[in-house]
Amino acid sequence: MQELLALAHLGRGEVLGPSELAQLLQMTTGAMTGLVDRLEASGHVKRGPHPSDRRRVVLTLAGKADDDITQGSSPVKTEIFDLAESLNDDERVVVGRFLDRFVAIIERLADEACRSDVG
Repeated sequence: MQELLALAHLGRGEVLGPSELAQLLQMTTGAMTGLVDRLEASGHVKRGPHPSDRRRVVLTLAGKADDDITQGSSPVKTEIFDLAESLNDDERVVVGRFLDRFVAIIERLADEACRSDVG
């Protein structure tokens, strides 16, 4: 699950290093190193130099992540689409409303956590 969340954050196009991604996912830097190692070994993520700070590393989606997303070869994506297809229109409205509110809660809590870490 953490791998999918990491790919989702990286897919937003923000410049993120391992430490920023660890904060977003509320992981330790050691756990993040393992996660990035796995994603890099599987061809989903690349490490590269930060554009303005040579001491830092940034993470970007690699070709396999792009291929999995655009070609729909991800087993998770296939199962999620199948599940969505099984819902009728009324169920989709209810689920959509729930997910919109769920995401808003997660984003608010993540923002509060980031602000409390800084202050």
